[in-house]
Amino acid sequence: MTERRPAAPEVGDTAIARLFFAGRYAEVIAATFDLDAPIPPVDLAFVVGALTFVDRVDEARAAFATYAAGDASDPRTLVACRFFLGLALARAGYFDQSAALLVRA
Repeated sequence: MTERRPAAPEVGDTAIARLFFAGRYAEVIAATFDLDAPIPPVDLAFVVGALTFVDRVDEARAAFATYAAGDASDPRTLVACRFFLGLALARAGYFDQSAALLVRA
């Protein structure tokens, strides 16, 4: 008899995602980024979004860069990260940098 492993969590179906959807950005960051441990890919976009929403854009960029340099295999995560970073850059007035993330030529 083979042992069944629980299915891997899907993007948007984790405790971190639920905190993010509830607007509890500081808790998302405290439970992930501030621990200085690897962030599960399934939660990365939520961490990047939370960091941008509390004006920690440089740290959000660093988290995204680490993911993009590794096994960035989920296109939804890439798109969501680019969206959150692009939005943050637009809010700060960096329209050219924002457009580079949000618009594909």
